[in-house]
Amino acid sequence: MGEMSTSVMSDVQPALILEIPIGSLSEHHPPLDLSTCATPRRYRLIGCTELVSDNKLSIYEFQSFPPVPYSAVSYVWRGNGIDANFRGNTFSVRGAEDGDPVGVEVLHDACKASLMKEARYLWIDRLCIMQTNSDDKHFQIQEMYRIYLSCAVCLVAPGGLRRLVRLDEETTWIHRGWTLQEALAPAVSLVMFAWKLGDTRAQAGDNIGEIEQVTENRSALATLSLIVDACTVGTISIQSDKPLHCIAVEATIFSSQPSARSYKDIPFWRPTRRIMAPNVSALAIAKAKELSQDEREYAIWQSALMRTSSRPVDMVFSIMGLFGVTLDTRKFRKNDRIGATIALAREILQHGGRANWLGASFRAQPCLQLSTFPLFPRTRVAGKALVRGEDGLYREISQLMENEYPNENVLGHMPKGSMDADGYLSFAAKAVQLEQVLHKSGEYVMEQPSPEPSLITATDGTTWRVLSGAHTMSPDAPRAFAVLLGFFVGYFPGGTPAHDANNVRAMLVQEHNTDGKSHVRSYFMLSKECRGWTQRWELSSFTVGGPEHGAGTEVEEDPDEELVEFAHHDSALFNSSPHMRRELQTLKHTSEHRARWAAPQTYLERKIVDQV
Repeated sequence: MGEMSTSVMSDVQPALILEIPIGSLSEHHPPLDLSTCATPRRYRLIGCTELVSDNKLSIYEFQSFPPVPYSAVSYVWRGNGIDANFRGNTFSVRGAEDGDPVGVEVLHDACKASLMKEARYLWIDRLCIMQTNSDDKHFQIQEMYRIYLSCAVCLVAPGGLRRLVRLDEETTWIHRGWTLQEALAPAVSLVMFAWKLGDTRAQAGDNIGEIEQVTENRSALATLSLIVDACTVGTISIQSDKPLHCIAVEATIFSSQPSARSYKDIPFWRPTRRIMAPNVSALAIAKAKELSQDEREYAIWQSALMRTSSRPVDMVFSIMGLFGVTLDTRKFRKNDRIGATIALAREILQHGGRANWLGASFRAQPCLQLSTFPLFPRTRVAGKALVRGEDGLYREISQLMENEYPNENVLGHMPKGSMDADGYLSFAAKAVQLEQVLHKSGEYVMEQPSPEPSLITATDGTTWRVLSGAHTMSPDAPRAFAVLLGFFVGYFPGGTPAHDANNVRAMLVQEHNTDGKSHVRSYFMLSKECRGWTQRWELSSFTVGGPEHGAGTEVEEDPDEELVEFAHHDSALFNSSPHMRRELQTLKHTSEHRARWAAPQTYLERKIVDQV
């Protein structure tokens, strides 16, 4: 299909293994196949100059890691759909027919953008990995973090490789597992999107940047941080030809989180702020250089929990490099997410890291086999991360997450410790012993607001009495503890931390084993006035895992059934008592959003003074 080079490859000089006119690539021809010309376990890059100037797809192979500047593309395997008006030329790759075809215009603009950033080569996994060779795939997965860490620039194509999407078209990029690593590892990350307004200055909240045209009347670039902030505030403001005016372009490319629906839902410190989507918030925190490594790692665990992939185990492989860990991918079956998570956690702790995953979700049910983690969401090749609730319905796990991170300057760091092969985490932390208050059905046990309460209610709705010298518990009852995690603050880019009433977080840990082993049952969200009291809790040792034994238990994919999820963010879920939460509106889940790319771009005009 292509012309193979006969040159001998050295450790430095690459070999041209494939060269083919881009015009000959089409869905009407057989898929592009690298297996006839590539050698497994080597590195491959696309020549950008050849594609942009000569209209040729040229793939080069390196025997060692490429010592040349290159860009890497971050995208979703199955992106936004197309409508009947789409006329773009596309082609498929052998072994990757389950993904969207590659759009020639997207490939051209990615190469052009790469050259604009002084990178002569381009890396895309679809074209640079032998999709039909398992040996090459395992090798490339282990090298993935290094590939993105070492690239000159990462080009984010949120809508996939078939076509570029506009800023006002929601995509699933922020919900995909591998894109987290691809967003955090590179030194420079730029979003590539459909755009017709040329070069311009832009602003999102307090973030001011540039939109740089790639191809006239077709595409542009902007920094990932600028677009993330634009999705946070809902619009990105650009210069207008009218004096003292700017144009606000709707920005939902990473999230379509709705605005607060009533005045009472709007935070008092910033009346115009939208409710921030937890997945956008977690990514922003993970990228915030002003925060500590531990605070950012907590956000990485949160963000990973809200993402999904075609293989459950990839949810671990896609983040291991962010913690400086490389696991042998051959040791885990595709559904063995729990086993791979244990292996990653053990490596982190053995190298002196902290259990920053604790409390990643205070409202999701704990995993039965690995209770220091929340219940792992259902994984699939497209759509969002869903978990099954006690009512049997699937919901977005992002609706059970908080826009916050642990402030280590107030109550200290997450604990260090060790984890055994069964997933039992051994650590020391401040704790107080509890006894459950059993009350009649429908009876509500009122908590008294106090800096040192005698009754506290967990997020699962159970009520617990704090034991002191004056209280004794039944010798047959399993011991339970409130284990302090820390002081958490809300995250709002460009603003001050939220002064939430419930900032102190603790785990509800209950013994299930005569040897003193325990499991996480739920969590406590205590008043900030309780900080002094929790600091006086005694330092205790715990071994927490289970309660159901089964290290390495595989997480099976659920069949493709009709799913139910929350239609929108509801502040009542976060602000009301667990006993009083109202049922949220539901809708039938669809894994693909309807393509709106052919519709007119949404513009809103307002004065520049409103943006200051």
